[in-house]
Amino acid sequence: MSGSVHGCDTLLTGLHKKHPEVLKVFKTSFCSDEFLIQTILCNNEKMRKRIVQDYHRYIVWEHRDGNYPAVLDERDFDQIIAGDYHFARKFEFPKSRELASQLEKYYRFHD
Repeated sequence: MSGSVHGCDTLLTGLHKKHPEVLKVFKTSFCSDEFLIQTILCNNEKMRKRIVQDYHRYIVWEHRDGNYPAVLDERDFDQIIAGDYHFARKFEFPKSRELASQLEKYYRFHD
């Protein structure tokens, strides 16, 4: 593979020449900057094999208290600290205030 980032840069910059219709779709899509590069890389067999599949995100994909995904609260604390999460979704205040406080205290003393 060539390129400065294991071929990613070559793949991404060459896309507009090979598939101009794809770029047209992304130019007119909502929030395309959040999924353009991921879509291109995941649709390339060689790149897809190199992508880390552990997302390090804690999200409760269930209906809870009328929300989907669930709004996180103190019930999620033990599972969050037991995992290898870098991000969590979704916090809404005041419902998530106690959880946020617990996490702040925990990570302040376990860093």
